Amino acid sequence: MRQAGWPTPLAGEGDPTTNPLLPGGAHPMPFWLQAGGKDGSTFASGPGGVISSINDVAKWLQMLISNGVNPATNATVIPADVLETVTTGVTVWPFTENYPEFSASTYGGGQYKSNYRGHDLIEHGGDVQGFHSAFTRFPFEGAGVAILSNDDLFYIRDTIRYRVMDELFGLEPVDWNTRYQQVAVGTALVRASLVNTSRAANAKPPTGGFSSLVGNYSNLGYTSVELCQIVPPPSSASQACGALAQTLHSTFPSFIDSSIPTFAFTWDRVAAQYMKLAHFDGNVFNLTGWTGMPTGNASSPIWAYDAGFSSTNVVFGSGSNGGSGFGFVGGVWGAQDSPDPQGKTAEDQAEVWFAKVAKGAGKPYKATGPTYFPHLQG
Repeated sequence: MRQAGWPTPLAGEGDPTTNPLLPGGAHPMPFWLQAGGKDGSTFASGPGGVISSINDVAKWLQMLISNGVNPATNATVIPADVLETVTTGVTVWPFTENYPEFSASTYGGGQYKSNYRGHDLIEHGGDVQGFHSAFTRFPFEGAGVAILSNDDLFYIRDTIRYRVMDELFGLEPVDWNTRYQQVAVGTALVRASLVNTSRAANAKPPTGGFSSLVGNYSNLGYTSVELCQIVPPPSSASQACGALAQTLHSTFPSFIDSSIPTFAFTWDRVAAQYMKLAHFDGNVFNLTGWTGMPTGNASSPIWAYDAGFSSTNVVFGSGSNGGSGFGFVGGVWGAQDSPDPQGKTAEDQAEVWFAKVAKGAGKPYKATGPTYFPHLQG
């Protein structure tokens, strides 16, 4: 949500292995992805491009509670059969909170149905970098709750909204703050166990050697990238790779370990601006992703927003139809309890596969420097 005067969203600087709810440094996050597509619309305008106000939000909730009718004018805004269709459960939602206050959830055409402490609810949230929201209505009580947060942690949004629900129904408040602190600590410990897996001193090199990995790779859904060798410095590199290496060493030195063979690429995807592949063993690399964002401070102009790839590996190998490439393995699909890809080749086992292509066959994104989504800069 964005409107004139809406406070700048905030985020904590990215170490995903520590509790993000503890006091610490916070940074402003610029409004993102403001440039439009070919039709002039703003990308991701569904979750993040709404221009509204608290008064508008209240009217919207009242209309939904009134089954699609504006209670002030009695005019139909959304036909009742449409609301029934989108709220009718089609599948059981696997991400239901693991707490006794909640029933199982069902998901329909964009709306969730559940029960909180004996009160049936219909809701949906919205999440983009720097903003989180949740719109919940209780059809049998004629009540609704809307939470809008300009802090990047969704824990804060949920802590507030469940506390408001407790107050709304006169229930003994649940200590959601402590609960989410525990969740945050547990998540950080899991990530730390993944990040802190040390590379063995006798780690084997990739099958074709490190230098063979440099080049252009392509995935039709994820764009084309140029994979650059960062550590050790190659004897020669393309202009784009030279610029990327300089940016990483000068602007993000904490991401580079001079003792570990490291590759990187940069792209204009929402997930992250910079992607680093640090060698682990054989054809397996650990993946780290982040986006450089402005601080507004001339003495330290850029900070790194962690993209949360700590559970993802990159595996190099052969493709299903010959050729070679690399794949993302672990935590990319985001589907809970979905089986890992299986097969004989590296491509078969990957969630996302980048095939190596001849030089010039793809058009990899080339970074121009440490800017926030530089393809959007004037």
